[in-house]
Amino acid sequence: LTASIDSRAILWDADNGTKKHEFKEHTGPITDLDWQNDDTFATCSIDRKIAIWDLTKAAASSSSSSCCTAKLNGHAADINMIRWSPSSATTLASCADDALIKLWNVESKACVQELTQHTREVCGIEWDESGHLASGSLDTTVRIWEAESGKCLQTFTKHLHPVSCISFSPDYSLLASASHDRIYVWSIKDDTMVKTLKAGGGINDISWDSTGAKLAGGCANHSVCTLDIRR
Repeated sequence: LTASIDSRAILWDADNGTKKHEFKEHTGPITDLDWQNDDTFATCSIDRKIAIWDLTKAAASSSSSSCCTAKLNGHAADINMIRWSPSSATTLASCADDALIKLWNVESKACVQELTQHTREVCGIEWDESGHLASGSLDTTVRIWEAESGKCLQTFTKHLHPVSCISFSPDYSLLASASHDRIYVWSIKDDTMVKTLKAGGGINDISWDSTGAKLAGGCANHSVCTLDIRR
């Protein structure tokens, strides 16, 4: 499944590279997509809307609108990221340039919680296994939230530049965050920074290896930086 600035999402046959289905509901570039299960996924866009899609309806109709089971409206600016809750099949989190994080019930199509302590655009969100949500913002802070209550549990303030992305380690004990030239790794339990890496350019994305021992970052200067957590 791919999404594009042409406002379409396309499902491809991985075996032969042919297009299986096209999904068109947004009126602006799609900024993110996330699978909930093998049949359901969500997309978000700079059109400030979220669309929920059901693949089981794609086989029965050539119309992409028939596959869209819900449209969620409420953000006042471009939506940057969406993530399904790992503990609730009906809960979806979104973050946007309006500095808000919203939690949605996709069945009722209602926003059930707003997380409001960021003061600038929120660029990244990630769930842990216990229902806590992490966020990173252009206000230079990283926050951990108790999503259900909306309470901010932890705030990390070491960054001097806008936070571009965040990522939990595979066991969720560590949270990595990246900004203009540095990656910080935080211990959730101890509420402390445990590792730092200075990079040569703006860091666009970060990813852990499967063991949680190493972290990689993709940089704007065309380089990839790596950090060994064990050293």
